[in-house]
Amino acid sequence: LKLQFLYLIGPLTRKTPPREGRTKMELLSIRTRELHSLEEWNQFDNFLPPPYVGGMRRAAEGYNVGDPDFDALDRGIVLKGMHTDPSVLPEREDPSWKVDWALVAKGQRVLLDRLDSYQMGMTFALLVGFSNMRAAVVLAASGYSVSPKVTFDRYCQTFFFIIDWLSHPLDDPASLARQRVKQVRAMHSYARRKSIDAELFPENGGVPISQYDMVMTLAAFTTAPWELMRNLGVVFTTEEKEAIVATYRVIGWYLGIEDRYNTHHSLEAAVDAYTDIKAWTLNKLESIHESGVLLQNIVTEAFGRHTPAGATFWRGFLGTMYHPVTKRLVFGKSARTDALKLSSIAAPPPVVSLFLFAFALDKYVFNVIPGVRWLRRAFARSVSQRIIDTRALYLKDKAEFRARISRFERMSKAADTYLWPLYSYAVQAAIVAVPILAAWLVWAQLQAAGGAGGAGVMDQ
Repeated sequence: LKLQFLYLIGPLTRKTPPREGRTKMELLSIRTRELHSLEEWNQFDNFLPPPYVGGMRRAAEGYNVGDPDFDALDRGIVLKGMHTDPSVLPEREDPSWKVDWALVAKGQRVLLDRLDSYQMGMTFALLVGFSNMRAAVVLAASGYSVSPKVTFDRYCQTFFFIIDWLSHPLDDPASLARQRVKQVRAMHSYARRKSIDAELFPENGGVPISQYDMVMTLAAFTTAPWELMRNLGVVFTTEEKEAIVATYRVIGWYLGIEDRYNTHHSLEAAVDAYTDIKAWTLNKLESIHESGVLLQNIVTEAFGRHTPAGATFWRGFLGTMYHPVTKRLVFGKSARTDALKLSSIAAPPPVVSLFLFAFALDKYVFNVIPGVRWLRRAFARSVSQRIIDTRALYLKDKAEFRARISRFERMSKAADTYLWPLYSYAVQAAIVAVPILAAWLVWAQLQAAGGAGGAGVMDQ
């Protein structure tokens, strides 16, 4: 109710900083730097990892180590491998530990079976991950935020690669999964070289896309999505989590991560490392770099234009991510500041509230009632299969894929123009009308009670 009330009176009370002579980037910089009152660690001071005390300490030691094998390759071979022919890239030797390939295959199946909620969880992890300055400046410099179309294409490419990793055997060097892993490894090497040439990091800030950064990415594909998926009611068993961790330990190896830095040796090690990451995530959100703000906003705009729900829907998703209720669910505590100010594109609070209500409904109703839970799982499997079919269409006929996306753009525009404004106005009208109606009902009851009492006195 507080959010709805503030939304009603916001235009009357909101104070905006003077814009004369200031660029959008400068205004964003002012907004973000106002929050830099962080005593323990501030990522603006340097590009070094936080002072971890738990499972991430081993990964943080690799902040100054890249991928020596691929970084030594000729740039032309790297470009050819990442764009057209990954077979020109060298194969990495088998993992240094004894791999349980049956367990790896099980981890692949578990994630494919829940691909719908897994995608939502990874999207949440992606938006939170933009608060990591080491990753944000590299992504922004590599052209990720050029336009909503480019951003959406890059997102689709990444997610479709992950589907390939999970859909094909990882123990076969000729499989599509292994070829896609090599392509991503080449992309990392190329982006690392470009970032070093552009001097994005200070001299003592370590290496861009270092071993540490790649381990952080593995966490964004494993333990981080579990948080949102759990709040959506999708709970993995211990055996399933062990299988997922085993899968991504192998993927990390073929991505070029040295096993001495990898935190996915076991489920306990992965959870311990993520606990360490989570302890500093709110700190990063509160000291987010302007590149991270731009990336968060361009991603919400990209999803808004190229999915039927509209940009307002995804702004609501971003606003939900910063909401104190969500932070308490995910991080176990509220932030010290209102990080919703960080977004240069504010979401209408009614839409944010809709997300919070949907999350609660999904967790406490849909996944509690047995019959409804079964229907939800059947629907989720259907959505997961449609995602896999979309990936197949992307490989087979990119023109048809683009045609479908263009239809989504028209639906998105209609949702932003008509659906979400009407919903917001209806919620605001209800907020005003409900107290008035309640007061009228109380008054009517009092009048009825008073009239009945007066009639009784006359009768006596």
